[in-house]
This record gives sequence, structure tokens and C-alpha cells, in this order.
Amino acid sequence: MVLFGATRPKGLVVDAEACVEAVMETKERSEPVAMQWQVAGGAPLHLRMGSHTGYCLLGNFGCGARKGYTALGSVVNLASRLEGLARRGEILISADTRRLVDPFIDCTYRGLMAVK
Repeated sequence: MVLFGATRPKGLVVDAEACVEAVMETKERSEPVAMQWQVAGGAPLHLRMGSHTGYCLLGNFGCGARKGYTALGSVVNLASRLEGLARRGEILISADTRRLVDPFIDCTYRGLMAVK
């Protein structure tokens, strides 16, 4: 999980664009690594990514040795659900994120999806 705008927000549009650009670059850079891994005898590697924009609860949660910094809330859950619906090598973004990045990044509409 990667958070954009958590500590130094630059605005919803800039943070959403940075997120989508980062996942696109991650996908691009992972493909040669996955190919090298498979050539070396490893099992095929495929990334799936999901992104959603909104507000969530951030902080150190847990107790004792199991405490850690994380994000909680429906925004995190929807991003996770989108990742789960993505096909191999696919990046799914929510309609909220698409509205923010549409002027800057070409997106292909995949249709409505039911999420839990």
C-alpha cells in the first residue's frame, strides 16, 4: 500500500496524478524484472493494482509490538477491492480518481463493477 498526500498533501488533483503515474511506472519497470525472473526459472509474476482517492484515518494503530503506521477506512477498502478485481498487469482506478486525472492521463473506461 502506498499513500499519496498523507504527510505533505499537494491537493487532490496533484496527489491523484502522482499516484496514477507512480503505479504506471511501477508496472512498466516490473515487466523486465518479471521476465528475468521467469527466464531464471521462477514462476510467472504479474502485478495488479487498484487506486482510489479520498480521505482516510492515518496513524499508529495496534498495541505493544504489533503497533504500526497505517491507513484505515472505506477509501483503503475500495482501493483493495479494485486491486482484487484487476486482471493480470492491469491498473484499476475508481471513478473519483479518474475524474481528477482525466485531463492529464489517458484512461480507458472498463465499465461499472460490483465491489463488496
